[in-house]
Amino acid sequence: MKRLPYLFLIIAILAAACSKETKKTEVKKAKADDSASLKVALVPISATIPFYVAQQLGIYDSLKADIKLIRYGAAIDADTAFANATVDGMSTDVVRAILLNNKRGLYFVMALENKYTLITPHDLRLKNVKDIKERLIAMTRYSAVDYIVDKSLATAKYGPEDANKVQINNLVIRLQMLHNTQVDAALLPEPYAQLPLIAGDRAIVSSSDLSVCTDGMIFSKESISKKEEQIRNLIKGYNLAVEYMNSHPYKEWSKYAAKHLGLEQNVVDTLSIKGHVAVKMQQKDIDAPLEWMKGKKLIDKKASAPQLTNDKFVE
Repeated sequence: MKRLPYLFLIIAILAAACSKETKKTEVKKAKADDSASLKVALVPISATIPFYVAQQLGIYDSLKADIKLIRYGAAIDADTAFANATVDGMSTDVVRAILLNNKRGLYFVMALENKYTLITPHDLRLKNVKDIKERLIAMTRYSAVDYIVDKSLATAKYGPEDANKVQINNLVIRLQMLHNTQVDAALLPEPYAQLPLIAGDRAIVSSSDLSVCTDGMIFSKESISKKEEQIRNLIKGYNLAVEYMNSHPYKEWSKYAAKHLGLEQNVVDTLSIKGHVAVKMQQKDIDAPLEWMKGKKLIDKKASAPQLTNDKFVE
């Protein structure tokens, strides 16, 4: 199948799935009013799939853990839910977490293996970071995406001002604009970054190339105090799901990934998705983005690095 029809089909499928998911999420929010349960907001990326697999396999039931997973298609909506104490915790990135900490005290309880890739349309023949100077880059401001774009530019000795950043919060629109060559590059998380690559577009640089870890699971300090055992079971179930995913054929659990991601099964079958055992969030992975945020005037330049890691949940 040629690049254009193939990617266009995927984007159409993803857009339709996101539309349906909005209604599902609203229903879940309405039901997630049990104060005793651990309510967790998840953005649909590869790194959060094990939580959903654990739920679908009945792992959390076997642990007698009252856990409600609530899917948010947009990170900004998950931010709002956390800030308003609608959920106890969520998947997020360091930049968002530092900003949220000013509204509701929090800790990272584990890191998430979330890879971001800067991708350019095949037709533009852009081969490396040097080629994207003064080009249009689709990204999300005030997030790890913004931070990683600047880190990428720095590898070519460019500053943030050497690229024209276009704020596109909606992932589907970002994919569509990349597909239509309305932007010259876009930074995408896994597994969505694989879609344009399968269709023939080009990867310029990734967060792995930069040795950057920005994502993790946060919980409010109040929730950690009151629901410590449930958080432990959440992570235990996550690790058991990872063990299952890595020891069973992909086809046996890819249906759960498809549902969580909001993609059709035939699309998910073309992707490469793996589970990663929970690891601690490192303070150094918080400190570096913090300094970047000071330069962006997102926080006070005199602000000291907040201690946002809680190591008691992951060995």
